This record gives sequence, C-alpha cells and structure tokens, in this order.
Amino acid sequence: MEIDFINLITIFIKWLHSIAAMSWVGGSIFFALIIRPVQSSMNQEHSVVFKNISIIYRDLVDISVIGIILSGIFLMFTKLSENITNDWIIVFIIKLFISIIMFYLVWRFRQEDFSYSSKTKGFYGKLSFLLGYNAIIFFGVIIFLLTSMMSQL
Repeated sequence: MEIDFINLITIFIKWLHSIAAMSWVGGSIFFALIIRPVQSSMNQEHSVVFKNISIIYRDLVDISVIGIILSGIFLMFTKLSENITNDWIIVFIIKLFISIIMFYLVWRFRQEDFSYSSKTKGFYGKLSFLLGYNAIIFFGVIIFLLTSMMSQL
C-alpha cells in the first residue's frame, strides 16, 4: 500500500480535526464537571484564579473552533469528491447543523458574557443548565457518534 503526499496531508488534517474537537468537548466536560462547581462554591478571593482559567479556556475554544472549521471545510470537499451515499449526506447534514448550533452557543456566551454563578436561579437557571456548557457537551458527544456512523456508511 502506497501513501502519496495528498493522503498524508488528509491524514494529518483528520488528526488535527479530531484533536480540536476532542479538546473543545473534553475541555467543556472538564469545565462543566470540575471548574464550574468549584467556582460556585468559592469566595471572591479565589474566583480570580478561576477567571484566569476561564480566559485560558476561551483561548483553547477559539483555537479549537478555528481548527475545526478550517479542517472541516477541507475534509468536506475531500469527501464530497469521492463516491458517497445518500445516507452519508443525511448524517453529514445533521452533523453540520448540530455543529452550527454549537458554534452559535459559543458566540452567544461571548456576547452575553455568560456567567454561570450569577444566573442559576429560577427558570433562566434551569434553561441555562440545558443550553450552557451541558448543551455543548451533549451536542459534542452526538457529533462524535455521528462521525462514527459516517465512517461506516
């Protein structure tokens, strides 16, 4: 089996795409399960540390989103140039739609300066629990499952 230069580039870009996606979803899991609960129980003195962690996490998300978008565009055109089935296209469209929702959620958090600890009461608190980091985690896991499904189609 001979691997040419284009195949090596494609393998490398798939690897970058996977690492960026795992970093984003994995970081969201860590943030939701570790950072947010600890942050909400800390006093103001210690919250500065968590604010610095949040800044670093935002940088990770920014890099991951850019990496996912750029590598995803390349991989999409690479795959669309091959023989693909209608089932693959349907799953891809679902995956793309969910990805756009995730990108929108991140953009919305940035616009509103989303603060978990200050908005956790009442109906909005319940809604933010569903639409906050938990939604990114949920959608990210669904995308990983859809990706596995696409590799079998």
